[in-house]
Formats: sequence, structure tokens, C-alpha cells
Amino acid sequence: MSLSGELLRGWSCIHKRRDVPKGHWQHLGDQIEQRVEPAKRAAHSVSKRLQACLQGQSGSEMDKRVKKLPLMALSMTMAESFKELDTESSLGKALEMGCCIQSSLAKILAEFEIALEHDVLQPLNKLSEEELPIILKRKKTLQKLISDWNTIKSRLNQAAKSSSNSTGAGAGPGTSAANKLEILKEEEEEVKRKVEQCKDEYMADLYHFSTKEDSYARYFIRLLEIQAQYHRQSLGSLDSALSELKESHSQTEPSFTTDVPVAGYYGVSLETHLKSLGREIALPIEACVMMLLASGMREEGLFRLAAGASVLRKMKSSLASGSNALEEFYSDPHAVAGVLKSYLRELPEPLMTFELYNEWVKVASLKDVDDRVQSLQGTCSRLPRDSYNNLRYLIKFLAKLAKQQEVNKMTPSNIAIVLGPNLLWSQQSTGDPMQLDLASVSSIQVVGVVEALIQNADTIFPGEVDFNVSGMFTPPANVRCDEAAQVEEPSPVPPPASTPALPDGEVTSRDPETRFQPATPAVTRPSSEVTGPPAPQMTDDTSHKAGRDAAAGGLQRRGMATCRRLSGAGLREVLGPAEGLLFDCDGVLWAGERAVPGAPELLERLRRGGKTALFVSNNSRRSVAELERRFSRLGFRGVRAEHVFSSALCSALFLRQRLLGGGESGNGAGRVFVLGGEGLRGEVRGAGLRLAGEGEPAPGAAEPVRAVLVGYDDQFTFGKLAQACGYLRDPQCLLVATDPDPWHPLSDGQRTPGTGSLTAAVETASGRKALVVGKPNTYMFDCIVERFGIDPSRTLMVGDRLETDILFGKNCGLSTILTLTGVSRLEEAQAYMASDSAAAKDLVPNYYVDSIADLIPGLDE
Repeated sequence: MSLSGELLRGWSCIHKRRDVPKGHWQHLGDQIEQRVEPAKRAAHSVSKRLQACLQGQSGSEMDKRVKKLPLMALSMTMAESFKELDTESSLGKALEMGCCIQSSLAKILAEFEIALEHDVLQPLNKLSEEELPIILKRKKTLQKLISDWNTIKSRLNQAAKSSSNSTGAGAGPGTSAANKLEILKEEEEEVKRKVEQCKDEYMADLYHFSTKEDSYARYFIRLLEIQAQYHRQSLGSLDSALSELKESHSQTEPSFTTDVPVAGYYGVSLETHLKSLGREIALPIEACVMMLLASGMREEGLFRLAAGASVLRKMKSSLASGSNALEEFYSDPHAVAGVLKSYLRELPEPLMTFELYNEWVKVASLKDVDDRVQSLQGTCSRLPRDSYNNLRYLIKFLAKLAKQQEVNKMTPSNIAIVLGPNLLWSQQSTGDPMQLDLASVSSIQVVGVVEALIQNADTIFPGEVDFNVSGMFTPPANVRCDEAAQVEEPSPVPPPASTPALPDGEVTSRDPETRFQPATPAVTRPSSEVTGPPAPQMTDDTSHKAGRDAAAGGLQRRGMATCRRLSGAGLREVLGPAEGLLFDCDGVLWAGERAVPGAPELLERLRRGGKTALFVSNNSRRSVAELERRFSRLGFRGVRAEHVFSSALCSALFLRQRLLGGGESGNGAGRVFVLGGEGLRGEVRGAGLRLAGEGEPAPGAAEPVRAVLVGYDDQFTFGKLAQACGYLRDPQCLLVATDPDPWHPLSDGQRTPGTGSLTAAVETASGRKALVVGKPNTYMFDCIVERFGIDPSRTLMVGDRLETDILFGKNCGLSTILTLTGVSRLEEAQAYMASDSAAAKDLVPNYYVDSIADLIPGLDE
């Protein structure tokens, strides 16, 4: 048995009042105790050395960190160098690729350092500066108490001997001597009690340390994993670049040519080219896009791997000979991509124009996704008509290309890195020869703008594009079509005449906000005037549910709790009349750090179809702001904080109502003791409440703790439990839990304790019953109704857990859909349906799907 196992068994025996040999327990404690100080030194030394290895600015955001890296300085130097060379020279191509790859390596390095700080450095610093020093401080306190105890025992023994001698001499002990002896006995008992209490707390700390030792070791394993991932990514980028450079360098032809340039195509302005040929889309752009749609969409590394110089020259010349002369190039998509890049790069003015360069750069600095998209729309509307049409055509194609990223490895970010410098560069200024036309190869701002255009192509450039706009290009019969060109509306379309924002008060019929306008101003934080839904009650919600069931008309009547698979015509029957859907997050939209396949597309389709998606999560570990960033990180576009209702946020709102009443601040309302992480603590602070242990006033003026809030706490300890119980001895102190989830699944099939488990410990130890805010109780839905005024009869609840999500929907009068990508299985739902228990039948969903992606066919395009 391991040492941790031995300690656990000994601890269990003590609490079950079994006899444990004192020497054995002391031996185990000594072994653990001897490892605390070395562990603290190790964590401190390693974190200090690891910090010194970082090249970027510690704690800075991605963009700022990348700019400060030496690799980015090298990339910029290469950009300055190849600008003066012929673009067809081998040296120029080597410098251009070197510039690109160094920029890519800088981004990989920045991602590596950010992961290192988050997953290794921060935990090690917390371990060495907070967790272990607490144990060592407790040890010193215990040693001091033992010393005081020995002193008082010595004084007590001396007083007892003096009293005995006086009694033996026949002169009975005086009253004062007896009183002194009694006082010393009481003092000895009090000090002994403190020693035993401190000793218990110290042993609990040692026990906690021993049980967490494996997780501490995982910090160093995680370090090696992050390093391995960094080196693999860097090696992959370098291998790809070297392969291209070697192929290009092996060409025997000279890097210059005496061929006559193709008149009217390359090197002439876009306006001149279009007027001379009577076109709306530049011929090289349309030709290359059509060829890539036919045979290049699944080609790995498109736009990154270059073709030979002679092939590029030959294809450029063939453009003037018509589509038939291009047939041989369908089989070489890398050559086609190279010709497209070359055309864009050789334009006298970039497609995104010199005039708007500063505006594009300003857009890149915007952090809010919605603000960035709106600014992109406005900037695009100011492009000249020819530039707008051709940029729209090209960006819509690149968005199609990015949809094949699982195969071609070309994410919007990768496409922006290799193609962005050919779409936008700064104008060279007279007298400033060091300013670069192609410095944007290494410009994070330009890459960020192009990436955002690709990611939001359907929003910025609404409608579909007929890529074969001229009708000239039909792939040869022997060419495999990777992507059929879609003809849904004429292209090009004129650019917007003005900023795309609607006039004040005007909304479109497909605007998802028109049906879910907030009943009060939509703000994430509550105002100083405390209003809100009623407090959660410790009831079975029968009356609440009955009222909502009566209001839930069409959807409820069409689908009672029969656990029917939702497919085919039933999809439109259920989704058609629905105005909005409530989604659980974990196990429904994502699993770990990966979005459920099809989930981002479903939310996008709901948005385009005029239906609003809201999100209800029992996850109290993260703040609403953190959840918003996670949506964005996993590819969900347009999800704003006000659409997310977490158990952490709703618990903070509930406590604000109960503790502040009509007041504006928490200065006189008492404090909240939080068992939970920083995400939960931040929501409580954001609600205007003060936390126990933070910014305490002077001694004698301490505010009482008026509430204990239990959330997910992976640092839960015996000491915290004892502290919570101490506060709950006051009957005026509330006990509130964020959610009842007893456990959460891990990616390896294991389980980790949830808030419900910790709440049970506090309830058992304190003898109090907690008020539960999260699902399946209805308080979260009351918060949604207050903010958005939704109709339960036209709202669906989608979740993966029968006991929380489905019961929550039932309690709120909503039709429910179970998705099988999370916790609950179909067999469980069927067993509840077969039960005679009314409570069990409340856990039966109306419908089920294998994944929420199965809902997409039921939505209009």
C-alpha cells in the first residue's frame, strides 16, 4: 500500500474511533511532514528557473507577446530584405518563406508559453507561495502551543508540590493557593484543548498534502507534454517549409525571364483589368478559384507549398489563351494557388486598398467579437465597388476552403498567415525607404483582420456566391470535383451604400433579438436597485411546475414525455414553432476542450433562422466572462455574456437580493464565505458583495458572515469545512449551494466529485439544509424570464443529464430534448418511462437525439 493509502486508512480509523497504534500514526505523519519543506523548495526553484526560460513578456496577451519575441524581430528583418529582391529569385523566395515561417514559429512559441504559464507556472507558484506555507505556518503554531502547554504543566506541577508540602506540614493550604492551583488547572486544560485542535488541523493539512501529491507531480508531467506538443508543432511547420524550399531551389531555370508579361492581367490595376476585359471579377481570381474548387479543396497545405517557377510562368501565360489551355493545371492545385497569390501580390494597390490600411489595422485591435465584426462590415462598405466585389468573392471562397480544415489543415488562421500579406500592405512613403510594402507578412494585425473576415464571411458578406460568374470554367471530365460551385444568387453584388447598421428602431423579421428582447436593459451585472426573481425554495416545485405546464401550450401538447427519437418530419414539427432554445453546455455543446461536432453550425443556423439560443450551466467553476471566452475559443460565434446563465452568476444574484435588499452596496450587509474557485468568487464580487477574508476592517469592527455559498471547489479541505460550520452556527447565516450535481465525468471515464458532494458534507456537518440555486430548481429560469421575457410554450430545453437538465425543463414547463453525447444514457430514460413513479416520469424527456447536430436538418437555410 502507498504512503497516501496508509495515511488515508489511518485517518479513516481515527474518525471511526478505532484504535490506531500511536507510533504507527506518528511514523506516517513524520514521513509526510519531512516532504513538505523539500516540496516547497522544489516548487519555488523550478518555477523560478522555468520563468527565466520564457522569451515573451510574462502575463501578456497573445498579440503583445508575439510582437516582443526575437523570432518576430527575425521575421520582420527577413521581410525588409526580400522586399528589395525579385519575387521570382530563389533568394527572394527563400526569404519570403523564411519570413512567413518565423512568424508562424513565433505564434507557436507564444501559445506554448501561455499554456506553460497557465498549466505549470501558476500552479507551482500557488503551491510554493500559498498552499505549502500554510502547512508550515500551522506547524510553527503547533510547536508554539506545545511549548506553552509544557510551560503551564511545569507551573502546575510546581504549584501542586507546594500545596502538598504545605498540607504535609499541617498548615492547610490557604484559599489563595487553592484558587491559584484551580486557575492553573483551567489554563492547562484550555491550552491542552488548543493543542489538540491545532494538532488535528495540522494532521488534516498533512493528509490533504499527501492526497494531492500525485496531482502536484502532474504539474511536471504537464510541463513535458506541453514541451512535446510545442516541438511537434514547430517541427511540422519547419518540415513543410523545408520541403517547399528544397523543391524550389532544385529548379535549374534561372530566376529571371525575358518572356513578355501577360498584358492586361498581371501588374496592372484592378480597375484597368476589369474595364479592358469587361469583367466584374478579375480573370486570374475567378480562374484560380474555379480550378481549386474542382480539385484543390482537400489538398493539404494549399497556399503554403509553392510550385516551381517555370510552372508558374507557364500557367500565367496560359491565362490569356482561354480555359482550355488551363486543363493541365487542374492536377497541380499548388501551382494554381501560387498563381493566385502572385496575381494579388503584383497588383499596384492591394485588394483591400492603401486608403483603408489604417482602418483595417484599427479593427484588428478590437477585442470584442461583435465590435470587430461590425467594424469590418463598416470598413468593407467603404471599399471601391471593384475591390468590394472581388474581395467578397475571394473571402467567400476562402471560407469554403476553411470548412475542409480537418483534411487540408488550412484553418482561417493558417490561410490568413500565408495569404493576408497578398491582400493588404502599407503604402511606401517617399523618403522612408525602410517602410515595407510587404511587412504585413509578419504583421499580426493584418493576419488578424483577414482571419476575422474568413471566420465571419457569411455575416460580413451575406448571401451565396456563384463562383462561375462568367460561365467560362468547367472542369475537365477526368477531374474529380472537390466542391461543387453553388448558384444561388447573382454575383457580384454592389457594396453597401452606407454603414450596415439598421436605422434606430428598425429591426428585421429574422433578427433573433426581436423575439427575445430583454424586459429590462440587458446587462450582465445587476443594477444597484435590487430586483429579480423570487428566491429558490426547498420544495419539489409542484405548484411552480403546474403553472408553467398550463402556460406551455403548443410544444408541450405536441410532445409529451414519451422519449421519442427526433428525426425526419418531426424535426420541423418541433423546431418550427419554437422561438428559442435553452442549452446546457458541458456534454451538449462541448466535451472537455473540443466542441461537439456540428454544434457551432447549429447555433449559427439558429441565429440565421431568427431563433435565439440561451445557455444554462450548472458549472460554478467559471465566471460568465470565462464561459463567453470559451465559446469563442471553441468556435461558437456571436455568443455574448448576457445570453449565458451560470449557477455562479445566478447564485450571486440570489445572495444580492437576500443580503442587500434595496441597498446599493454590501458594506453593511455582512460577508459571504465562499467554498469555490475564483470564477465563483468573482461573480459574488461583481454582484456588489464582500467576501469573508478579503479586506477585513480593523479588529473589533469585523463584519459578520451572513451566507455560506458552496460551489465546485477542488481545494476543499477539512479546515474549510470546519470554518463553514462555524459560521453556520448563526441561524441568520444562509447556506446556499450553486447546484446539486453530485459528480462530473472526466475524459478518461473517471468521475470527480461535484458541488452536490461538497454540499452534502457541509449539510451533514452543520445540520443545516442548503438552498440550491441551479438546475433542476427554477430560479435560473426566473432570471431568464426577467431579462428576456420568454414564452415557455415556445421554448425548448436541450440537455444531457436527466436528473438536472430534463427535470429543469419539466419544472419550467418546457419541452425537453435529451442529447446522448453527455452523462445520461437512453436506457436510463426508458427505465424511468417504464416506472410507475410520478417522480421518475418527470425525468423522461419528450425527445432524444444522438447529438445536437441531428437538429440541423430541422432548421431552414
